[in-house]
Amino acid sequence: MASVPVPHQFAVGEVATADNINTYYSAISFLENPPIATLYQGTLQSIPNNSDTAIQFDNTVVDSYNGHSNSTNNTRYVCQVAGYYSVMGTISYQQNSAGGRLVRIRKNGSTEIVSSASEQPPSNDFNCVMSTPQIQVFLAVNDYIEVVGLQDSGGSLNTVITTQYACGFQIRWVHV
Repeated sequence: MASVPVPHQFAVGEVATADNINTYYSAISFLENPPIATLYQGTLQSIPNNSDTAIQFDNTVVDSYNGHSNSTNNTRYVCQVAGYYSVMGTISYQQNSAGGRLVRIRKNGSTEIVSSASEQPPSNDFNCVMSTPQIQVFLAVNDYIEVVGLQDSGGSLNTVITTQYACGFQIRWVHV
């Protein structure tokens, strides 16, 4: 686990040598490479009727601090550096005109951070793509967040994994 580096405060009379500047360069390096992750789903997932279901992300575009595994607990992004994160999640449900759809971001398995719902059944002619608003959430080291889906069509619905429609999760560290 990492923490946000603190810039060095030079003392009166301290000489800024190459060695100590390189030693204290980590704060700038961190700001050039903060924790970010972009995850997406490449395998269909069945979302049961009326049951909160964490979305599985088995593909990683970027994960700069290794907060996600594509195979172990692949519904989770685990915080490696404490701070405020900007997060957004998307679920793409298969075509079905019955019932409503919901997408939410959940922290540590139980705390709802943000959600977006569609009470109006979507047209049977189109996939239903739902995204949460982008929101900032504080995460301590080892806190985890997930994208969670809920639908009440009367039966299970699969997610969609085409190049146009896929479930996704974006996470970016923004502030201490």
